[in-house]
Amino acid sequence: MSNGNMDPESRYPISEVLPEFDASSYGINNSVDFAFILVKLVDHDGNPAGWSYRTTQEPNLEELLGAIEYQIHKLKNADL
Repeated sequence: MSNGNMDPESRYPISEVLPEFDASSYGINNSVDFAFILVKLVDHDGNPAGWSYRTTQEPNLEELLGAIEYQIHKLKNADL
């Protein structure tokens, strides 16, 4: 798993990096402070090629861990 180069010169708008994806709105009274994007990679034949992640800025690891723990809790209690 790689976050790639954190050099500001190598950063691009999300729409350029992931043009085939979109996201739901966050509401008119909210703004985005940070994004952690987990990316499943596939090769040219569509076979799994690994995982990577990208962030909008250097992550606050404590907040990121809390958000991941919350998602794990939701999945464990989901009616799948």
